[in-house]
Amino acid sequence: MLITLILSFKKDNEEDILQLEPSADLKTILTNAIGDLNQYIFRINNKEIAVNDLVHNLSFTNNMIIDVQPIPTRGVRMMLLGNRGMPLEIKSSQNPQKPTIKIESVHLSCLSDIYQSDKDIVGMIVYSYNGQSDFRLNGKHCTTGYILIKETKNIQHTHSNQGQVHGKLFKWFFDEEADEKFVGGGFALRQGKLIFHSGVFNARIKDEYHDGDVSMHQCEKYLIRYVVDELYVTHRWRQSQNLSVRKIDRSEFARYEHLPIQNHPKIS
Repeated sequence: MLITLILSFKKDNEEDILQLEPSADLKTILTNAIGDLNQYIFRINNKEIAVNDLVHNLSFTNNMIIDVQPIPTRGVRMMLLGNRGMPLEIKSSQNPQKPTIKIESVHLSCLSDIYQSDKDIVGMIVYSYNGQSDFRLNGKHCTTGYILIKETKNIQHTHSNQGQVHGKLFKWFFDEEADEKFVGGGFALRQGKLIFHSGVFNARIKDEYHDGDVSMHQCEKYLIRYVVDELYVTHRWRQSQNLSVRKIDRSEFARYEHLPIQNHPKIS
Protein backbone atom coordinates (compact mmCIF):
# COMPACT_ATOMS: atom_id res chain seq x y z
CA MET A 1 0.00 0.00 0.00
CA LEU A 2 1.40 3.39 -1.00
CA ILE A 3 1.31 6.29 1.46
CA THR A 4 0.82 9.86 0.19
CA LEU A 5 3.05 12.49 1.81
CA ILE A 6 2.38 16.15 0.98
CA LEU A 7 5.22 18.69 1.23
CA SER A 8 3.73 22.19 1.41
CA PHE A 9 6.19 24.93 0.40
CA LYS A 10 5.06 28.09 2.13
CA LYS A 11 7.42 30.36 0.19
CA ASP A 12 5.77 29.75 -3.19
CA ASN A 13 2.41 28.35 -2.08
CA GLU A 14 3.19 25.15 -3.91
CA GLU A 15 2.97 21.50 -2.97
CA ASP A 16 5.04 18.44 -3.81
CA ILE A 17 3.30 15.09 -3.44
CA LEU A 18 5.33 11.98 -2.66
CA GLN A 19 4.03 8.44 -2.76
CA LEU A 20 6.10 5.86 -0.92
CA GLU A 21 6.04 2.48 0.73
CA PRO A 22 5.85 2.45 4.56
CA SER A 23 9.20 0.63 4.59
CA ALA A 24 10.95 3.29 2.45
CA ASP A 25 13.99 5.28 3.65
CA LEU A 26 12.07 8.48 4.30
CA LYS A 27 15.08 10.71 4.99
CA THR A 28 16.72 9.74 1.69
CA ILE A 29 13.46 10.28 -0.18
CA LEU A 30 12.98 13.72 1.35
CA THR A 31 16.59 14.64 0.52
CA ASN A 32 16.09 13.58 -3.11
CA ALA A 33 12.85 15.57 -3.25
CA ILE A 34 13.99 18.89 -1.74
CA GLY A 35 17.78 18.76 -1.35
CA ASP A 36 19.77 19.42 1.84
CA LEU A 37 17.31 19.01 4.73
CA ASN A 38 19.42 21.34 6.88
CA GLN A 39 18.40 24.21 4.57
CA TYR A 40 14.75 24.04 5.69
CA ILE A 41 12.45 24.54 8.66
CA PHE A 42 9.81 21.81 8.95
CA ARG A 43 6.47 22.05 10.73
CA ILE A 44 3.89 19.33 11.36
CA ASN A 45 0.54 20.48 12.76
CA ASN A 46 2.08 23.96 13.31
CA LYS A 47 4.83 22.48 15.47
CA GLU A 48 8.43 23.09 14.36
CA ILE A 49 10.44 19.87 14.07
CA ALA A 50 14.24 19.79 14.13
CA VAL A 51 15.72 18.13 11.06
CA ASN A 52 17.33 15.38 13.15
CA ASP A 53 13.94 14.58 14.68
CA LEU A 54 11.95 14.94 11.49
CA VAL A 55 11.80 11.30 10.48
CA HIS A 56 11.01 10.16 14.04
CA ASN A 57 8.04 12.55 14.20
CA LEU A 58 6.46 11.30 11.01
CA SER A 59 3.70 8.77 11.18
CA PHE A 60 2.82 7.02 7.97
CA THR A 61 -0.65 8.50 7.83
CA ASN A 62 -2.11 8.94 4.39
CA ASN A 63 -2.12 12.56 3.12
CA MET A 64 0.11 13.80 5.94
CA ILE A 65 1.10 17.44 5.35
CA ILE A 66 4.58 18.78 6.16
CA ASP A 67 5.06 22.56 5.98
CA VAL A 68 8.45 23.41 4.45
CA GLN A 69 10.10 26.83 4.83
CA PRO A 70 13.61 27.56 3.44
CA ILE A 71 16.12 28.97 5.92
CA PRO A 72 17.53 32.26 4.56
CA THR A 73 21.01 31.56 3.19
CA ARG A 74 23.61 33.22 0.99
CA GLY A 75 22.91 32.13 -2.54
CA VAL A 76 25.50 31.16 -5.11
CA ARG A 77 23.51 31.74 -8.26
CA MET A 78 22.79 34.93 -10.15
CA MET A 79 20.47 35.11 -13.11
CA LEU A 80 19.99 38.15 -15.30
CA LEU A 81 17.08 38.69 -17.64
CA GLY A 82 17.82 41.96 -19.34
CA ASN A 83 15.89 43.98 -21.89
CA ARG A 84 14.57 42.57 -25.12
CA GLY A 85 17.44 41.55 -27.39
CA MET A 86 19.52 40.16 -24.53
CA PRO A 87 19.97 36.49 -23.58
CA LEU A 88 19.24 34.98 -20.19
CA GLU A 89 22.52 34.67 -18.28
CA ILE A 90 23.38 32.33 -15.42
CA LYS A 91 26.48 33.11 -13.36
CA SER A 92 28.15 31.44 -10.40
CA SER A 93 28.90 33.82 -7.54
CA GLN A 94 30.54 30.98 -5.59
CA ASN A 95 33.15 30.29 -8.26
CA PRO A 96 34.00 33.23 -10.59
CA GLN A 97 36.02 30.83 -12.74
CA LYS A 98 32.84 29.09 -13.82
CA PRO A 99 31.74 30.24 -17.28
CA THR A 100 28.64 32.36 -17.70
CA ILE A 101 25.87 30.27 -19.24
CA LYS A 102 23.93 32.20 -21.88
CA ILE A 103 20.50 31.05 -22.99
CA GLU A 104 19.95 32.48 -26.45
CA SER A 105 16.95 30.29 -27.29
CA VAL A 106 14.98 27.32 -26.08
CA HIS A 107 14.20 24.14 -27.98
CA LEU A 108 11.31 21.87 -26.99
CA SER A 109 12.38 18.29 -27.64
CA CYS A 110 10.50 16.24 -30.22
CA LEU A 111 10.60 13.42 -27.65
CA SER A 112 8.27 15.41 -25.40
CA ASP A 113 4.74 14.18 -24.76
CA ILE A 114 1.69 16.10 -25.96
CA TYR A 115 0.07 18.32 -23.33
CA GLN A 116 -3.06 16.97 -21.67
CA SER A 117 -4.43 19.00 -18.78
CA ASP A 118 -5.47 15.95 -16.76
CA LYS A 119 -2.01 14.29 -16.87
CA ASP A 120 0.90 14.64 -14.45
CA ILE A 121 3.89 15.93 -16.41
CA VAL A 122 7.57 16.38 -15.52
CA GLY A 123 10.08 18.58 -17.32
CA MET A 124 13.71 19.71 -17.32
CA ILE A 125 15.65 22.49 -19.00
CA VAL A 126 19.30 21.88 -19.92
CA TYR A 127 21.90 24.58 -19.27
CA SER A 128 25.24 22.79 -19.64
CA TYR A 129 27.12 19.54 -19.12
CA ASN A 130 30.76 19.28 -18.05
CA GLY A 131 31.18 22.99 -18.79
CA GLN A 132 29.87 22.64 -22.36
CA SER A 133 26.83 24.43 -23.75
CA ASP A 134 26.79 22.12 -26.81
CA PHE A 135 27.41 18.47 -25.96
CA ARG A 136 26.59 14.84 -26.65
CA LEU A 137 25.87 12.38 -23.85
CA ASN A 138 25.19 8.73 -24.64
CA GLY A 139 23.98 9.57 -28.12
CA LYS A 140 21.79 12.52 -27.10
CA HIS A 141 22.76 15.92 -28.55
CA CYS A 142 21.81 18.94 -26.44
CA THR A 143 22.51 22.65 -26.41
CA THR A 144 21.76 25.23 -23.73
CA GLY A 145 18.00 25.80 -23.56
CA TYR A 146 16.97 22.25 -24.52
CA ILE A 147 13.68 21.34 -22.80
CA LEU A 148 12.19 17.87 -22.38
CA ILE A 149 8.66 17.31 -21.05
CA LYS A 150 7.22 13.85 -20.40
CA GLU A 151 4.14 12.35 -18.81
CA THR A 152 5.18 10.95 -15.44
CA LYS A 153 3.63 7.57 -16.20
CA ASN A 154 5.81 7.18 -19.31
CA ILE A 155 9.06 7.30 -17.31
CA GLN A 156 7.80 5.53 -14.19
CA HIS A 157 9.44 2.25 -15.23
CA THR A 158 12.90 3.88 -15.18
CA HIS A 159 14.96 3.18 -12.05
CA SER A 160 16.95 6.08 -10.60
CA ASN A 161 18.45 6.78 -7.19
CA GLN A 162 18.17 10.55 -7.84
CA GLY A 163 14.54 11.11 -6.88
CA GLN A 164 11.10 10.03 -7.96
CA VAL A 165 10.52 12.11 -11.10
CA HIS A 166 13.38 14.37 -12.24
CA GLY A 167 16.03 11.73 -11.61
CA LYS A 168 13.99 9.27 -13.65
CA LEU A 169 13.50 11.82 -16.43
CA PHE A 170 17.26 12.40 -16.70
CA LYS A 171 18.01 8.67 -16.56
CA TRP A 172 15.31 7.87 -19.15
CA PHE A 173 16.76 10.42 -21.57
CA PHE A 174 20.53 10.23 -21.01
CA ASP A 175 20.74 6.62 -19.75
CA GLU A 176 22.80 7.57 -16.68
CA GLU A 177 22.35 9.26 -13.31
CA ALA A 178 22.55 13.04 -13.01
CA ASP A 179 25.62 14.41 -11.23
CA GLU A 180 27.31 17.77 -10.59
CA LYS A 181 28.57 17.92 -14.21
CA PHE A 182 25.00 18.61 -15.27
CA VAL A 183 23.50 22.07 -14.78
CA GLY A 184 19.78 22.31 -15.37
CA GLY A 185 16.38 23.07 -13.90
CA GLY A 186 13.39 20.92 -13.04
CA PHE A 187 9.67 21.64 -13.10
CA ALA A 188 6.36 19.80 -13.34
CA LEU A 189 2.74 20.21 -14.37
CA ARG A 190 0.04 18.73 -12.17
CA GLN A 191 -3.56 19.16 -13.27
CA GLY A 192 -2.47 22.12 -15.38
CA LYS A 193 -0.60 23.82 -12.51
CA LEU A 194 3.11 24.55 -12.85
CA ILE A 195 5.34 23.33 -10.00
CA PHE A 196 8.92 24.64 -9.86
CA HIS A 197 10.57 22.34 -7.29
CA SER A 198 13.33 19.82 -7.91
CA GLY A 199 15.79 18.54 -5.34
CA VAL A 200 17.66 16.74 -8.11
CA PHE A 201 18.39 19.81 -10.29
CA ASN A 202 17.43 23.06 -8.56
CA ALA A 203 19.10 22.31 -5.20
CA ARG A 204 22.34 20.82 -6.56
CA ILE A 205 24.91 22.98 -4.73
CA LYS A 206 27.88 21.00 -6.05
CA ASP A 207 27.36 22.28 -9.61
CA GLU A 208 28.31 25.73 -8.17
CA TYR A 209 25.44 27.46 -9.97
CA HIS A 210 22.73 26.65 -7.43
CA ASP A 211 22.24 27.75 -3.83
CA GLY A 212 20.48 24.75 -2.30
CA ASP A 213 16.99 26.19 -2.84
CA VAL A 214 14.72 23.47 -4.21
CA SER A 215 12.65 26.06 -6.08
CA MET A 216 13.64 27.53 -9.44
CA HIS A 217 15.02 31.07 -9.55
CA GLN A 218 12.39 33.70 -10.37
CA CYS A 219 13.79 34.30 -13.87
CA GLU A 220 13.70 30.57 -14.59
CA LYS A 221 10.05 30.50 -13.56
CA TYR A 222 9.19 33.33 -15.95
CA LEU A 223 10.99 31.63 -18.80
CA ILE A 224 9.38 28.23 -18.20
CA ARG A 225 5.94 29.82 -17.83
CA TYR A 226 6.42 31.64 -21.12
CA VAL A 227 7.57 28.51 -22.95
CA VAL A 228 4.74 26.41 -21.54
CA ASP A 229 2.20 29.11 -22.40
CA GLU A 230 3.48 29.98 -25.86
CA LEU A 231 4.74 26.63 -27.15
CA TYR A 232 3.64 23.67 -25.09
CA VAL A 233 0.03 24.14 -24.00
CA THR A 234 -0.90 25.63 -27.38
CA HIS A 235 0.77 22.68 -29.20
CA ARG A 236 2.68 25.18 -31.38
CA TRP A 237 5.88 23.25 -30.70
CA ARG A 238 4.57 20.55 -33.05
CA GLN A 239 5.18 23.01 -35.92
CA SER A 240 8.09 25.04 -34.48
CA GLN A 241 10.14 23.74 -31.55
CA ASN A 242 12.34 26.82 -31.10
CA LEU A 243 11.76 30.09 -29.27
CA SER A 244 14.31 32.90 -29.22
CA VAL A 245 14.90 34.25 -25.73
CA ARG A 246 16.29 37.43 -27.29
CA LYS A 247 12.98 38.10 -29.05
CA ILE A 248 10.79 37.58 -26.00
CA ASP A 249 9.12 40.86 -25.09
CA ARG A 250 9.91 41.19 -21.38
CA SER A 251 6.63 43.05 -20.87
CA GLU A 252 4.84 39.77 -21.60
CA PHE A 253 6.00 38.48 -18.23
CA ALA A 254 3.87 41.12 -16.53
CA ARG A 255 0.92 38.79 -17.07
CA TYR A 256 2.19 36.84 -14.08
CA GLU A 257 3.95 39.34 -11.80
CA HIS A 258 6.67 41.98 -11.84
CA LEU A 259 9.87 40.91 -13.57
CA PRO A 260 13.00 42.33 -11.93
CA ILE A 261 15.68 43.33 -14.44
CA GLN A 262 18.36 41.90 -12.15
CA ASN A 263 18.06 39.29 -9.43
CA HIS A 264 21.00 39.10 -7.05
CA PRO A 265 21.78 36.06 -4.90
CA LYS A 266 20.05 35.96 -1.53
CA ILE A 267 21.97 37.44 1.37
CA SER A 268 21.32 36.18 4.89
